[in-house]
Amino acid sequence: YDYGTGVQKDERAAVRLYKLAADQGDAKAQFNLGVSYDYGTGVQKDEREAVRLYKLAADQGNAGAQFALGVCYEDGTVQKDEREAVRLYKLAADQGNAG
Repeated sequence: YDYGTGVQKDERAAVRLYKLAADQGDAKAQFNLGVSYDYGTGVQKDEREAVRLYKLAADQGNAGAQFALGVCYEDGTVQKDEREAVRLYKLAADQGNAG
């Protein structure tokens, strides 16, 4: 539903399904739901919730979440911490995520 591949695009339905999977600990769903909150796609924008979800996914090794969380530390979405941003960028890069 997020991309409309094979179904009509429905961002709210995508969020609902991401939430179901994220609540079961699925790191990719946590990351995707975090992106939805970060950009306000299918749900009201909520940077705190985005960061919380990015942390959950990053702790499970999701490279996209590690990179996104690094951005949050770099730009001050959370307490600005450039060392933590670099650490997260390196974790993501080690998995082939160059941002």
